Amino acid sequence: MTLRTFTSESVTEGHPDKICDQ
Repeated sequence: MTLRTFTSESVTEGHPDKICDQ
């Protein structure tokens, strides 16, 4: 669940690179 929230926050912040890295 935490990972999901982190990804969601990353998208909101505008860091698609982070999601790609995961």
